[in-house]
Formats: sequence, structure tokens, C-alpha cells
Amino acid sequence: MKSFLLMLLNFKFRKKIRIFPGLTLNLSRQGISPTIGVPGLSVNKNKKGIFLNLGIPGTGIYNRIKLDDQKSEEPMKPQLKKFKSNKFTKQEMEDLIRDLKKGPP
Repeated sequence: MKSFLLMLLNFKFRKKIRIFPGLTLNLSRQGISPTIGVPGLSVNKNKKGIFLNLGIPGTGIYNRIKLDDQKSEEPMKPQLKKFKSNKFTKQEMEDLIRDLKKGPP
């Protein structure tokens, strides 16, 4: 059960919504970010800053360059505890459920 719950915590969520050619909204657990550009050349702004995305479409070759020095205002996510046994204690399970209900920081 513990390994299943930990596996669920590692899942990522990402969805792109094309508003019109050249403008995309990106949805993820971390929030919403706009991307402006064309395949191979785009600019994205998210909570970590502004990024220039360069690539060769269809090849998987790309580079991402940070354009600003904006710092995240969000505190770092707490690290998962290392459990000593394969079983959760009642308190550890309650803590995990509470953290899951809070969602991302």
C-alpha cells in the first residue's frame, strides 16, 4: 500500500490548450503558464521565470534558456520522510493524507 501511495505522488500532470496559433496555455499541478511562439521557437513564463525554448521540430532536440533572474516566491516542497519499515503507522498515514489533501504548496 505504501509503495502504491508513493508511486501516485510521482505522477505528473500536464495539459496544453491551444488558444489560437502561436498562443498556448499550459496547465499543470504547479499552475497555469502561457507560451507564445511557433514549433522550434517559443517563450514561456511560469512561476520560475521566463524561458526561451529552442528546438528542431520532430527530432526531440531542444534547449531551454532562462531569460530572467526571477526567484520563486513559493517555499520549497517538503521532502518525503524515509520510513523505517514497510508499514505505515497510524500517525504517518494521517500525516500523508493531510499532506495529500493540502495539494501542492
